[in-house]
Amino acid sequence: MESTKVKFHHDQIIFSPSTLPNEQGLGRGEEARKEVFYLNRTRILKKAILAIHALEALAPEVDFGLTSLAKIRPVHEKTVAANDDVIAGDNAQEGRRIVRDLSIAELQEVLRTLREGIASHPDFGDDSEFFGRCGFVRRSERSSGLTRKTKQDSKGEEEQSLEPEE
Repeated sequence: MESTKVKFHHDQIIFSPSTLPNEQGLGRGEEARKEVFYLNRTRILKKAILAIHALEALAPEVDFGLTSLAKIRPVHEKTVAANDDVIAGDNAQEGRRIVRDLSIAELQEVLRTLREGIASHPDFGDDSEFFGRCGFVRRSERSSGLTRKTKQDSKGEEEQSLEPEE
């Protein structure tokens, strides 16, 4: 029976279970040990291109045991297509993030305009209940921002506590 390994991809690390699954999809009663392979995607893709060009130029029909140019090409094409899909997805994701951020900035500007409009309206103003219900801080609820520094002196703390110690 030929041993096959199922590979699970997570970032640049591939976990490959070392036990074959049984009918229920579990290891053969053993806890599955994992072999870890660290992948440098760009390096592997560059090496594959170099290998394909070398095989095309020097040994297009030679079979090197379990691999040859005919076996490498389809795997390389499948890998490049999968990599291109990931890159396209990443670009699409980044594009969606940019659109979202622009929409949020536009909404923020509309809310700023609403805030200024309510604050300057003669029937409402910046201290009205409506202003607060819209999520803005009313003028009467704002803190001044001015604080007085307090001394963090241990002697002063002892003098303040007048309770008898037991």
